[in-house]
Amino acid sequence: MPKKLLVTGELLVLGWLTLTEDVRLVGLAIAGLIGAIGVVTLVVVAWPLGALFSLVAASAVPRAVWSIADLRVHPEHVAIAVLVLVVFCRHGRQLWGLLDLRSFDYFLLAYVVLNFFSSAFSSPEPNRTLRWAVLQVVVMAPYFLIRVLAKNKETLWKVWRFLLLIGVLESLYGCIALLSNRAFGTRFGVEVEQYGGIPGTYGTQYEANLFGSYTSCAAVMCLAAFLISRDADRRWYLYGFLISTVAMSISLSRAVLLSFFVGILVVFWITARAQHLEISRLVRVTVFATFVMLAVSPVLFPMVRERFENIDVTDVTSDATVVERLIQTKVAIDNIAAHPVFGSGTASFQLFFNWQEYLPEMGDIAGWLGNTPLRILHDTGIAGLTAFLGFIGFLAYAGRRMRHCTEPKTRTVLLALASGAILYSMTFQSTEATTLAFTWVHLGLLANAIILLNADHMPKSGALRGVSQL
Repeated sequence: MPKKLLVTGELLVLGWLTLTEDVRLVGLAIAGLIGAIGVVTLVVVAWPLGALFSLVAASAVPRAVWSIADLRVHPEHVAIAVLVLVVFCRHGRQLWGLLDLRSFDYFLLAYVVLNFFSSAFSSPEPNRTLRWAVLQVVVMAPYFLIRVLAKNKETLWKVWRFLLLIGVLESLYGCIALLSNRAFGTRFGVEVEQYGGIPGTYGTQYEANLFGSYTSCAAVMCLAAFLISRDADRRWYLYGFLISTVAMSISLSRAVLLSFFVGILVVFWITARAQHLEISRLVRVTVFATFVMLAVSPVLFPMVRERFENIDVTDVTSDATVVERLIQTKVAIDNIAAHPVFGSGTASFQLFFNWQEYLPEMGDIAGWLGNTPLRILHDTGIAGLTAFLGFIGFLAYAGRRMRHCTEPKTRTVLLALASGAILYSMTFQSTEATTLAFTWVHLGLLANAIILLNADHMPKSGALRGVSQL
């Protein structure tokens, strides 16, 4: 019965769009509905892997959007809505037990509640910030969906491998987009004038910095998997690392480029601590990476040089991007000082900031905070930041045993996801992405991997269950 209702609903929406939308957009609307029907089919036919695969894939294309009435609908919204509906239909009253909440989950739920509280009682425009709080919860839903659906090691392994595949495909698409732009002047996947005379590659992400974060995470996870895995097909991890590294480089995001090298060192440190760092593999990675970077250097290096040559450490105002960030940071800090405890409401910075007031030549454009801690502090205050950091801290504490994991697949997934999360913690200091679903897909997989690890270390008597719940 739920399957018939879902398909019927899709067909009704398709008919409504055909009648009400601009004729020029009907093709796009139909394409979106075909994709939505594909999601529904995948979800109901191959449960739960189909559901999880559709969630991972949809989270990688936030730039795609359809306008329905006054709403902007993205693929991740469609996938999340379908999954939530199916999960409720299938599990109903058992849902709370399937969540099996741990200490870090309660901190995350507290952060969710604080988004609504600050939006309702601390915001200058509660009707708008409450709407944005709902959207924040929607993109966070993949974390809880994964907590419900990826309950065993085999499912976790397959979803993680699919996450890597999507990351590599996204990287490949970005590389093709840039090559096409350079060769034929096309504009798909690139912002032609983002960095003056050189394009910023965004692929299917919102913009180049997010593309850089996403592909650099894929590269770091592929590298960790190659160094740790004992599988016969591990060479594919190396290929994925090389493709994603090139994609990360062409994003031309300075923060990502700098963070990536630190991320590589983190991978080496983690694998060494887990006693899986083999010199032969390290040499192989170095040789292949050097060869690939030399091959792409005629296209890549002039663009990278131009991105960094404008930086003057003695005068931070010499770079326009730095100036823009400093202006927004100053305004945000002033707002935080005025509302320190509970902030000003979800995504409220755009209510206080408009570029026309500071740089009129930029036009009527709202501001955006790229630093995650600053954004959370501005939106939900000290209370919200404490809850969010509690979630991250307790999750990290729960994963303290990961280097002692002996089960090959779980060990690979754990160390790769942990490496990617550490990289995100650096790139998100300049490019905020906790408002996008792919962050919560990653954290959901990491949380379930840690829970499975702790279950392996829990005594059969269950005497230490309190420890395993951290």
